[in-house]
Amino acid sequence: MFLSTKGRYAVMSMIEVASLGLDAPVQLSKISESQGIGIAYLEKIFSNLKRANIVSSFKGPGGGYSFTNRDITVLDIIRAAGEKIEMTRCRGAGCMPGGIVCKAHKIWEGIENNIISYLSSLRISEIAGLKDHAELFDPLGYKGIIQDKVIYFDNNATTAPLSEVAATMVEILPNALNPSSVHMVGKGAKKILERARANILKKLNAGDDYKLIFTSSGTEANNMAISSFDRCFTSSIEHSSVLNNPKAISCIPVLKNGQIDLSKLEEAVSKIGDKNTIVSVMMANNETGVLQPIHEVLNICSAYGVYLHTDAIQCMGRIKIDLSETQVDMISISAHKFGGPTGVGALIYKKSIEPSQIMFGGNQEYNLRPGTYNIVAIRGFEAAVEELQRSISLYAKTSELRDYIENKILSISKGNAIIFGKDSPRLPNTSSIGMVVASAQAQLIHFDMDGIMLSAGSACSSGAMRTPYVQAAMGYEEKIANSAIRISLSPANTIKEADRFICAWETMYSRFY
Repeated sequence: MFLSTKGRYAVMSMIEVASLGLDAPVQLSKISESQGIGIAYLEKIFSNLKRANIVSSFKGPGGGYSFTNRDITVLDIIRAAGEKIEMTRCRGAGCMPGGIVCKAHKIWEGIENNIISYLSSLRISEIAGLKDHAELFDPLGYKGIIQDKVIYFDNNATTAPLSEVAATMVEILPNALNPSSVHMVGKGAKKILERARANILKKLNAGDDYKLIFTSSGTEANNMAISSFDRCFTSSIEHSSVLNNPKAISCIPVLKNGQIDLSKLEEAVSKIGDKNTIVSVMMANNETGVLQPIHEVLNICSAYGVYLHTDAIQCMGRIKIDLSETQVDMISISAHKFGGPTGVGALIYKKSIEPSQIMFGGNQEYNLRPGTYNIVAIRGFEAAVEELQRSISLYAKTSELRDYIENKILSISKGNAIIFGKDSPRLPNTSSIGMVVASAQAQLIHFDMDGIMLSAGSACSSGAMRTPYVQAAMGYEEKIANSAIRISLSPANTIKEADRFICAWETMYSRFY
């Protein structure tokens, strides 16, 4: 985008008008003196601004120009000055031979759309009131004029710690706590550790059948589970920490609805000769939210004498997990997915199983996971689990907001949008939406510029865009799979935020239809 001197001076002048007084007229001579712009040039600019009803003029000794209203944006001013907001790009519906649109075409449209969105969010009156204009470009979006505009729809990536959790962690943070120390302070830390272990098992109704190892994350818990066996049969939609394990064999396909093909699972495990094998099927998919039939999976595994591990990381705090009812052999959970701190997870396993070490050093955690305990995070983990029932009740209500968003989008698109796994049982807060006409990457840029935080799937790839293997495994062609974005709600999200997301979605969609 190229902005001429005329457009630049128009914005500078209006910021000056706002700075000198929103209510009283400002003379052009003051603007000229302050900004170093000639009076004659200013008269031409303000003639255009007046014609566009951006300013009003007043004659007489106290005359000058003033705002017509306080909601004037930078975009309004640039357009009133006669500037065009468009990127240099190829023209026409078909810019390649044969009427084909080039692959770069949508990129330039997306950038242009994001520039327009950003400029329309900048009110001149608010800019003039900022003491530090660097606030306009705060990378986290929590300062300055966009503070109240950030919408967080990425709770499957991580959740904000609950206030109760933060307070509990702060309470013990000043203390030197190492449960491995044999002195009195160390024994106190040991009590915190073992109480947290017992309470987490109790909240999951594990009884006396299970043990718990604290880990640094759900990823580590998944790795420890799979590494404890000779081989692991997995579905094609598991988290990368399962699929990328050297012992994992992805051989269980999923159906179009996102649930695993139970007949293929049985076919696979029926051929196993060596029983030192584990099947790993996630309880709920992190991208689509589709719930897997874990009870049926467990029945098949039990019938053929193989073990079952389930990655339940996205389920904690969102749906009920009762290990007395679903007696899987191993289960992975992580605190930061349900209002706990980052940096702590757990592998829960039946006492009859002997997990393998994947780290070596000290004798912590039954000689299986050496290293000094992150006792502050473990206490926060316990505090989050103490709020488990309340969290589940609140998350159950997010299904109404999720359905509202999905129904609006399907109505806007006249059925052209896709909700992946819509007809399957799902987590109440998760929706995977395909726009089809726009790539996920272009959509993420568009929403991010509008202050809406969401994702295109797992956040465990260091921000890298990757092949949308979950939707592809469900049988969708590459173009459709590549358009999938994920919204994952929390109980704190509102109908107002949903409406703003829907509006932003429709704005981008309308560029193609």
